[in-house]
Amino acid sequence: MKRKLVAPEIGVNQSLEEEGLLTDSFEKVKEKSLLSSYEKRQQFISVSDQIAESHFYFRNYRYPKGNELYPDALESDFRIVSKAYPYAKGGLLLVDEPRTEKESLKMYEKQKKLKKLLSATRYFRGQPVIPSGIGIL
Repeated sequence: MKRKLVAPEIGVNQSLEEEGLLTDSFEKVKEKSLLSSYEKRQQFISVSDQIAESHFYFRNYRYPKGNELYPDALESDFRIVSKAYPYAKGGLLLVDEPRTEKESLKMYEKQKKLKKLLSATRYFRGQPVIPSGIGIL
């Protein structure tokens, strides 16, 4: 299927279209732009998306039996995970993404308790985003 481009130089476009040069170049440019946009999207896929092999997740997910495990009001942060992938390959995947090293240590303690409690689900703890020595503004 040939596409016709509208331009002031009608004679030039008609001659290029008859030779098949205009349509091939248009399709190649379109294919290159699609490939480049796909590659850009692949750069920004998070580690948790790669592990889950899914892009659908819930933010601030309250996992089952969290209230029983941490009944104290001061431990309310432990009842929630950063992301939960319900349609992950292999079942539910719970992901915590700590921002600092202090949060990372808290999540490590949480990981120990969750392994005992939730044997059917998987839990992943990411690396802290902000390295130690740098304050949060």
